Amino acid sequence: MAANSVVRVTDLNFSSIKSSLRDYLSSQSEFNDYDFESSTLSMLLDIMAYNTYHTSFYTNMVGNEMFLDSAQLRNNIVSRAKMLGYTPRSFQGSEATLQLTVTAVDTPARITIAKDTAFTSTIDSKSYKFVVPQLTYIDDNNGVYSANVAVIQGEPLTHRFTVSTSSPIRYVIPNPKVDIRSLSVQVQESSANSTTSSYQVASDLSAVVANTKMFFVQENEDSQYELIFGDGVFGKALKNGNIVIASYRINEGTLTNGANNFTATGRVGGYSTFSISTSSAASGGANQESLTSIKYNAPRAFESQGRLVTKADYKTVILNENGDIQAVSVWGGEDNKPPIYGRIYVSMKPTDGNIAADQIKDRIKSSLITRNMLSIEPVFVDATFLYVVPTVNVRYNPNNTSESAAAIADKIATKIIAYETDSLTNFDSKFYLSKFTKSIDDADTSIVGTLADILYQKRFTPVTTAATAYNLAFNNAISNPHSGHLYAISTSSFTTGSKTAYYDDDGKGNIRSYFIQNNSRTYISTTAGTIDYATGLVQLDNQLITAYSGSEVKVNMVPLESNVFTVRNQLLLIADVVINVIDDNTGKVSATLKDINTSGQTAALLQSQTGSIIY
Repeated sequence: MAANSVVRVTDLNFSSIKSSLRDYLSSQSEFNDYDFESSTLSMLLDIMAYNTYHTSFYTNMVGNEMFLDSAQLRNNIVSRAKMLGYTPRSFQGSEATLQLTVTAVDTPARITIAKDTAFTSTIDSKSYKFVVPQLTYIDDNNGVYSANVAVIQGEPLTHRFTVSTSSPIRYVIPNPKVDIRSLSVQVQESSANSTTSSYQVASDLSAVVANTKMFFVQENEDSQYELIFGDGVFGKALKNGNIVIASYRINEGTLTNGANNFTATGRVGGYSTFSISTSSAASGGANQESLTSIKYNAPRAFESQGRLVTKADYKTVILNENGDIQAVSVWGGEDNKPPIYGRIYVSMKPTDGNIAADQIKDRIKSSLITRNMLSIEPVFVDATFLYVVPTVNVRYNPNNTSESAAAIADKIATKIIAYETDSLTNFDSKFYLSKFTKSIDDADTSIVGTLADILYQKRFTPVTTAATAYNLAFNNAISNPHSGHLYAISTSSFTTGSKTAYYDDDGKGNIRSYFIQNNSRTYISTTAGTIDYATGLVQLDNQLITAYSGSEVKVNMVPLESNVFTVRNQLLLIADVVINVIDDNTGKVSATLKDINTSGQTAALLQSQTGSIIY
């Protein structure tokens, strides 16, 4: 028999496998006279090739599912994460703060608000239930009973399991929307003995001994959460006849974020006369952790082991435990400007909006403070925004499309919005002009070329009652090709004195204020501030701005380089876009589109109501 020199084991597609088998057989003397294309042998080759192809395909799939990075099925990803001691985040109910004022004619020393006291909020004509998560008191204050009370969205439920050593069962919470943060477990001795013991979720295995009343929580193969109890070595073992009582809340995740109207479903603290106002709207609701998030967080959580030592540890813990946080930036006090030692700085971008509300920051800080290193204080800093302001000139060939110029402009706007969402809006984002224009070129086949002039923009809200200084850190170099090169800085209008004024620069490091008279600039002050072209720091000295257009004063700068990079707590957004669609045959502008709905354009609407902006 001839040597096997033609079967190629690296061929993994059907046609290559069949060709390899055919070449091998045709090289054998026993098959010299066979027609492999039209005989029954061709059908047998098909069967052999299909069998080989199916085997290679399923072997590859099985191999992929064995590793966290390449697995695609949720139960396999969760199983791999479980080997790292990682529990994927469950659904989480949103939390709001209500100010309750109760009228109590009997003037008690305090009013007790029972756990699970219910309230409702309506969003898009659908009612959602919120409850008080724990026993709360409203103390008497000179006959007034008023206090802020936290409520969390969710429906309280209880599930019971009877322990049987002869027919063991799994203690599975039968609802995938459970908020495992709300899970509490009691173990009753038996149906005849109502004595109960509280069991706590195990967070530190080193503290668990044989009689520790604890349980573990893990996600099972059906995306449900399962309770695992001790075996008598690590944790107290359950006994035959015990009754496991699991109490928890099921919730709607992100659907109730933003809820701000609440009504009580019954009495509050036993009283029927009360008023409710919303101190902070509902936030923090999150859906079950995504596969991408599990792949990212599981190995990093294993590295940190629940400790907060490095900057990466803080980032991992915050992203793992808070589904309403999209991005986190962390830096040490030694990297701050100016350096402040003994602190760790945290800036967060929520999933909804750009500024995290105070209640979110308070919640996360309280969870960090028990795990961070002694003498290191976590400090939360709001994100600052650097806006990319593009004027886009797109040439298109009308002979290559049936679309109107206006329709092409709409397609370009959609691409710009997608570019902002996919490439920006996160910490450490970078804006590359070439990639930006490439995404626009892909908007329509009729586009033959794109040019974009880029400005960068900072914004500030002036104090209109007192002269105030403002520091605007672009953190990117500003164009100044030679001393005296004018107008790298431009602004929106504001009022100072009785003049509608603007700022510019003299090209020598000075910011000037001016107004327009007879179509020329008349300067109010030639030393209104300073500009550092190398670092991009614009400083306005004490300025009295009594009014301004829009919601903020916009300060634009011409960059030294069109590509831009962020530092620390900076976020990049796109705003004030101008799109000109030019007929390549005539050279004339056929359509213009402005102010498209990017996040940068609508940033003021997206900020949490208790957030603040640092410039």
